[in-house]
Amino acid sequence: MAKQDKRQQTANSLQDLGKLMGIEREVKNVSSQETAQNFYSFLHKRKRFWTETQRVNNEDDKDRKKFVIKKINVEKVVEKTAGKKNRLEDVSIIDIFEKEEKGWQKTPFYQRFIARHHHNALQLTGGNLLPKVYDNKQKNELQFQPDWRLTVGLGSGSVFETSISLHHVYGFPYIPASAIKGVLRSYMITTLQGNKANSEALLFHNSKEMCDIFGCGEETIYEENGQKRRMTTFYKRCFDEDKREFGKDLSKYRFPEITEKEGDIIFFDAYPTHSPQGCIKADIMNPHYPNYYEYDVNSPKFQPPADYQSPVPIIFLTVENLTFQFMVGLRKGVENENIKLGAKRGDMLSVTSGFLKEALQERGIGAKTAVGYGYMKQL
Repeated sequence: MAKQDKRQQTANSLQDLGKLMGIEREVKNVSSQETAQNFYSFLHKRKRFWTETQRVNNEDDKDRKKFVIKKINVEKVVEKTAGKKNRLEDVSIIDIFEKEEKGWQKTPFYQRFIARHHHNALQLTGGNLLPKVYDNKQKNELQFQPDWRLTVGLGSGSVFETSISLHHVYGFPYIPASAIKGVLRSYMITTLQGNKANSEALLFHNSKEMCDIFGCGEETIYEENGQKRRMTTFYKRCFDEDKREFGKDLSKYRFPEITEKEGDIIFFDAYPTHSPQGCIKADIMNPHYPNYYEYDVNSPKFQPPADYQSPVPIIFLTVENLTFQFMVGLRKGVENENIKLGAKRGDMLSVTSGFLKEALQERGIGAKTAVGYGYMKQL
């Protein structure tokens, strides 16, 4: 009885998910406890990689589909061929929403998803958004594609040794807004102030524009010559200077009662503009000297790097040939004032967008940029 209840609960959950997506589905033949548990785990735990395939039931009407969710067996990604060479199989997430069939919505899923995401961003920013218009038939200034391969979220928690950033509901790869903001911030600090220990502290101490774009606390903590040091940020510095000069007369303060600032620019997740089918590829890291890297020099198992040690391939997932739509916007109610940062002049949104384009192409995003991953090209 408990098995039947769980299978019925799973079937109901899948049907509810289909209704939310605007897709009519029928889930049949969930015949075993193992299959039911797999469905339940996919919907409620989301701790494994899954792929969705479709098969035609020849006994029923041709338009009726049965959907089966199967776990990707990453252990079988690397296979031994007849020539005893490692061959990497493609790991793909099959997009079932691209097919335009009877009873399905005519617009492909990814086009609907990005259009809805852009619409929500427009409402959140009050229209101060780049790109201002999204048309799935035309490219815009903030569409980028990996120049080779991209891997984001490699060190995140996963049931496997490595990970990749996947949408928590739909399972397609995406670039989190936090990663985009972090890469841009690092690139602007290096470009505008250099790569010294106190570069970040100096830039946020002197630049109102950096505090307005990214936000800032009252002080920046950095390490120099083995010691932790503190430096006030722009708004806190102005407040302290005005307090020493004008005392309690806040009417003469440049920024009354402001000692820290919330960022005025909103960064949005970058989602793919088309199906990722065939775009997810398996790759390997191949440490040749495991006993040298794993153990401390005083450990009895420690060995110096030598060719007699056995390499241990580590499989991880990457993305290639997949176009991402980036979006940046101005917080609602904030004036898009003209600023100057380095050689760039213009309104805050345009200057931020200009630096973002440079950062994605020159600095890259995600893991392993030092060996060529993560560099983007503008379409």
